[in-house]
Amino acid sequence: MEQLPETYGPNRTELWLRNYLKYDHQKYLGENAANKSSKDPQNQAYVASYQRVPQFLDEHMLSDKNMVMFHTHKDNSSRSEVVVDSFMFVLICQGKRDWHQRAFFIERIRQLVDQYSQFNVSVFDYDATIYDLIITVQVEMLKAVLITIACMTVLYPPWCTRMVGIRF
Repeated sequence: MEQLPETYGPNRTELWLRNYLKYDHQKYLGENAANKSSKDPQNQAYVASYQRVPQFLDEHMLSDKNMVMFHTHKDNSSRSEVVVDSFMFVLICQGKRDWHQRAFFIERIRQLVDQYSQFNVSVFDYDATIYDLIITVQVEMLKAVLITIACMTVLYPPWCTRMVGIRF
C-alpha cells in the first residue's frame, strides 16, 4: 500500500513494527554482547520474535494506546510466548481533494486488502460512510428509480379512469 502513488510512502506511515524490529535487534545485541565467542552455543544468529512487545510498548509509552493487541500464551513447559493478535497502522495519503476521488481510492485500498484476507485487515477512514454512499449511490439510485417506476405503473391506473393529461 505504501507504494501507491497516492501515499507518502514508508517515511510517513505510522507502523509500530519497524521500530519494534530495530528495538528487538538492539536488545538482542545488548544481551549477547558478552557472548562474542563463536564457540559459545548461546551466540546464535538473531531471529525476530514478539517476546519483547510488552516491554517495547511500555518503554515507548504505547501500552495504553491499543495499537497492538497481544496475549501471552503459556505452554506445558512453563515457557511463555507473546502472540500478537492484531495491530493498527496509519497510512497517510495525498492528492485526493474531492470526495469522489477519495471514495474510489479507498475502494482500491479495500480491494487490495481483500486480496490478503488471511491477515484479516480492515480499512478504516473517518469519512468511510460518505465514501460508501458515493460508491454505492449509482447502483442504489438506479434501484430506487426502477422501483418507483414499477410502483407507479402498478398503483396509478386504479385512480385514473381516463389516461388523458390534466389541463389547467
